[in-house]
Amino acid sequence: MGLTCSTGPQHSRRDGDGVRAGAARSRATATRTAETGRTSPIKSAKSLFGESSGSMVCLDDSTSQYIIPRESLRIGRTIGSGSFGMVAEGWLHGTKVAVKIIDCHSPENVLDQEEAVEAFVKEARMYCSLRHPNIVLAMGIVLQPSLVMIVTEYLERGTLREILTGSKTSYPFVPVRVNWALDAARGMAYLHSLSPPILHRDLKTNNLLIDRGYTLKICDFGLSRFMLAESVMTCVGTVQFAAPEVLRQEAYGSAADVFSMGGILWELFTRTRIFKGVAQVEVYRNVINGQMPAIPDSCPPQYAKCIRGCWQMDPAQRPTFEDLIPVLESVADSNEQSGGFSRLLGFRSANE
Repeated sequence: MGLTCSTGPQHSRRDGDGVRAGAARSRATATRTAETGRTSPIKSAKSLFGESSGSMVCLDDSTSQYIIPRESLRIGRTIGSGSFGMVAEGWLHGTKVAVKIIDCHSPENVLDQEEAVEAFVKEARMYCSLRHPNIVLAMGIVLQPSLVMIVTEYLERGTLREILTGSKTSYPFVPVRVNWALDAARGMAYLHSLSPPILHRDLKTNNLLIDRGYTLKICDFGLSRFMLAESVMTCVGTVQFAAPEVLRQEAYGSAADVFSMGGILWELFTRTRIFKGVAQVEVYRNVINGQMPAIPDSCPPQYAKCIRGCWQMDPAQRPTFEDLIPVLESVADSNEQSGGFSRLLGFRSANE
């Protein structure tokens, strides 16, 4: 039996300030995810794609333009999993792509099947309409009964978290890490500038990807609605990066993403996982009480100012991403002139 895609209003990720955070569902499951290391009953990408060849989802004109025929996409191995489902490699007309998949039949989904399909199609359509050099390019949507997939560009260098911890590649030369901070700020400024704004809701180094040319691009914004119930998430977001107002399940807006940016800036400087080795309950308590990790004394003053600004407990006191950009640009400029930030950040030079 096919599913019907409603054309009626849905709650969108493109919300402005004052969104009410919903309560998280926590259940013990056996799911393997990239962050928790647990196993899941979700099948492999190949087995999911092999179950059905068509979709009976009704589409409006605004969605139809983004539809990719199933036969045009070849699916390879599963390369990861996120809070919303799995990620597989694929090939679209000979071009390597990434395929983000939500299995609406999965009992681990926090939404029921029809609601999940309708909502995910709407989010996918929004995602495909965006164009910015620091946003992962979404090429289109593939639909099958109970499955919705977003086909995106493939960024072979992996996540910023992997690069910073050294599991993917050696550290690049000096300007790159500062430029990554700028890339993230520019991409988020773009999302927040839209009308209505698009909030990320799960901004972290695992959701920042690096392309071949070392450009940083943001992915998975808005997909937190489709998170699996076992994921280590708050009502919305990952605990280590979540704003205190989100953890308290209060009304929140774009400033919550800015708070998360503070954690990204901290990890970029220290090359250490934020709250590494700290129990989730302690992380929650620390963030609620404003007890964030110490900023190293070696951190350049302007860069430290950005981190402290992002971590302000009062959302109204935090800078916007537009505010952060010129400050980070000044850090990058001073680094190029003096070379001192190179030593402080511990980068390898191009000759090392």
